Amino acid sequence: MKRHLLTFFLSLAFALPAYSQVNLEEIAGMLGSHRVKATFSCNFDADGTAVSCKGSIVAQDKCFLADINGLEYHCDGKCLVLVDRKSKEVCIEDASGLEDLFKSGIGNVHNLKFSELRYLDKLTDLSSFGFNTDGLGKEWVVTDLR
Repeated sequence: MKRHLLTFFLSLAFALPAYSQVNLEEIAGMLGSHRVKATFSCNFDADGTAVSCKGSIVAQDKCFLADINGLEYHCDGKCLVLVDRKSKEVCIEDASGLEDLFKSGIGNVHNLKFSELRYLDKLTDLSSFGFNTDGLGKEWVVTDLR
């Protein structure tokens, strides 16, 4: 379910331009030349369950940071890191970037709304998209699937 949330948002840029007041094809096109920052909300069906989704994302090229319903996603283009601060869990897996997240489907998206959308200058230092587990305490569970 956690992975569905991010998959849903990122796949919007290619699959659902009619659902929003914002041209999502334009957003997808800007990822190569800009850093895109957005705040959004929507509802969708995942595995037969209705889900309300609220979050924010910053994306540039194959890198992104997202906070969706309180879960953090960090991708430096090589590793995808899911951080659940409430449960004190981290899951790390290989990733090639945004295209990795288009593999599972989300159905029946409703009420997609952006409350903020900005195109920013690209960063030259992409280290802010990564996540370092070195500072986590012993109570954290880190699962590395690479």
